Amino acid sequence: MNDEPVSAEGSTDDERILSASRTKWLAMLLGSAAFVAIGLLILPRQPFAAWVLIVFFGVGVFIAFVALLPGTTYLRLTPEGYEMRAAFRTLKQSWQHIERFQTYRLPLSWNRNVGIIYDPSYKSRARTRRLNRSLAGVDGALSDNYGLAANELANLMNEWLNRYKRQ
Repeated sequence: MNDEPVSAEGSTDDERILSASRTKWLAMLLGSAAFVAIGLLILPRQPFAAWVLIVFFGVGVFIAFVALLPGTTYLRLTPEGYEMRAAFRTLKQSWQHIERFQTYRLPLSWNRNVGIIYDPSYKSRARTRRLNRSLAGVDGALSDNYGLAANELANLMNEWLNRYKRQ
């Protein structure tokens, strides 16, 4: 695991803040904008295909732009649990509800992500968790890898889980 700190300013031993990868979201913004431009160029000749490109990748431009705004995408680890913020939505989860974190890869995808396996005693969102488990092998997932390799982030999350779950 990388020994360099990956936390934002203000992080302490009892709190760590990881920001989304600005490089990844900038690449997403530029790539989506390029496809919107292609859609605009072919609009007179192929209106249906052009509008599909413009709308689909226009949404990608918006999502990437929002992710690049300061404070909109982060993962905060605390002794109580973690707080994940993405696109103006914040999810807080207690360590007590989690069994472990593990990496997974969706079918037809090269990217590895960090999945969540909830403690069997945790009953919230049971249907969604069953569906997720059947599709990806995990109950839930972190929304980003926050500039780390998936295995590094899973290891970090499991370290915090093991440190604070039984307190």
